[in-house]
Amino acid sequence: MENRQIPLVAILAGGKSSRMGMDKAELMLSGMPIIEHVWNRVSSVASEVVIVGGAPKLEHLGVKTISDDYFNAGSLGGIATALNYCRQNLGADGYVLCIACDMPFIKEELLVRLWGLRYGCDVVVPRTGKGFEPLCALYGVSCLKEISGRISSGRLKIQQLFSKVRTRELGIDEILKIDPEVSSFININSPDDLTAARNHVDAGWPAMLNVGS
Repeated sequence: MENRQIPLVAILAGGKSSRMGMDKAELMLSGMPIIEHVWNRVSSVASEVVIVGGAPKLEHLGVKTISDDYFNAGSLGGIATALNYCRQNLGADGYVLCIACDMPFIKEELLVRLWGLRYGCDVVVPRTGKGFEPLCALYGVSCLKEISGRISSGRLKIQQLFSKVRTRELGIDEILKIDPEVSSFININSPDDLTAARNHVDAGWPAMLNVGS
């Protein structure tokens, strides 16, 4: 892949995993923790990768884990924490690409495309037939004030943010050109999801764990 590096990617790993009953990030898929599959993907296009929330999981790979700055604020708190880190390290004009720790089939080309659409926007977010995909989206430090205010007032639904900031949608037509199976947005929230993912991998559908595919 040509040199088109995203400065910062944050893997969000602070969820409670209530439907799974255990830490999703550490579930095994093809002999490797799910979060390590995510890291393999994003690290190929990112200058720096950090994990936000939870216990350190990839210290053996030299990946920094950042504690959540916000208590009981869900995924929006994880995004805000990543933006605080981004502001400290990349400045007020920085962006961080946030991705959930349970999305092992993400396409690198999709991440690069999100990064390329950032100009003049506060957020770049994919939108499929199921709606927005806020846990695979690019966020600018410019929207941190709005996010912090929403957290302070208990308005934690990420989808409601997008009408309040400059948002660029990556639509399904363009997504399909990059990811015809739309496998990037498969997340593993429950035991049934994990079984389905393992079955897909066993069936070779379609070599989804090959880094750089």
